[in-house]
Amino acid sequence: QERLARCGSAVELQKSGLTIKEIASRLGMSELSVKSLLRDGKFYADPGSDPDRLEKAKVAAAAMDRGATRAQFRESEGLTVPKADECWRDADVLFGEPGVF
Repeated sequence: QERLARCGSAVELQKSGLTIKEIASRLGMSELSVKSLLRDGKFYADPGSDPDRLEKAKVAAAAMDRGATRAQFRESEGLTVPKADECWRDADVLFGEPGVF
């Protein structure tokens, strides 16, 4: 929930005209972290903007529904740990609790 709130804040700050550097200063984090928040926040606001990422999130959600662990999902899909974590997080945000983002 906290990360989702930061994603939303970063996206709103960018929409208001702030640069990544300014957003980083305002949120007290690195520019790299802000870039990650913006990437996720924009995707969560419009999942169709990245069809490949959306498809991987759907596959992760199906794995969750089957009771697979994140490690099992990563192995079955041949993903790196960071990519599997992203897919798992995306599935939770997009298909987990309704109205989270």
